[in-house]
Amino acid sequence: MTVTGILSVSCALFPLFAVFADNSKLVAHRGDSSRFPQNTIAAIKSAVEHGAGMIEIDVCKCKTGELVLYGERDLEEVTDGTGRVSQASFDYLRSLSVYAPKKFGDKFKGKYTIPTFEEALAAIPEGDIYINCDVRDSAVEIAVQVSGKLRGRVTIPRDC
Repeated sequence: MTVTGILSVSCALFPLFAVFADNSKLVAHRGDSSRFPQNTIAAIKSAVEHGAGMIEIDVCKCKTGELVLYGERDLEEVTDGTGRVSQASFDYLRSLSVYAPKKFGDKFKGKYTIPTFEEALAAIPEGDIYINCDVRDSAVEIAVQVSGKLRGRVTIPRDC
């Protein structure tokens, strides 16, 4: 598959985070979020299988300190939970079902959980796939943690 003229944006301020010189790389926003709930391991694996040259993921820190993938303001947007990631424990977040009911109905209910950042990294093979981490909550501390775990595999966009 050849895709030309890739322009990928993130957050309300629309910073450009990826332009490939040969215009032939597919950028998977939140993984393959057209086929699976966003920021899930299934969405990431599908993006890899479909030839993504870059995978964008949203990384934030929960109340108990773990780095997790989640891109919406409130948990109600794509899970069966309530509240915000920053105010929730990892155990609570892990108990939730990520199924994007507004987009997919109940098709994926009970199948996927909020993954850790480490689980996401493990699902993306090292090599020709770039990782773009959209660090949420404007936290420099989170960006430092993320960059330390990436071993040179990342582009971190400017603060949203």
